Amino acid sequence: MSSIIQQALNECQKQCICKRFAFSINYQESMQGGTRSHLYPVTTTIPCE
Repeated sequence: MSSIIQQALNECQKQCICKRFAFSINYQESMQGGTRSHLYPVTTTIPCE
């Protein structure tokens, strides 16, 4: 999951379009008898070089 976050942050910093970056990651957890959905809100501040 961290790789998805890192990829999004890298893209944001590369384009230099945002100081504050907020997004959510929807993680589907496989369970016996179905799936459970988790939502991870992530907010961080990215310095624009």
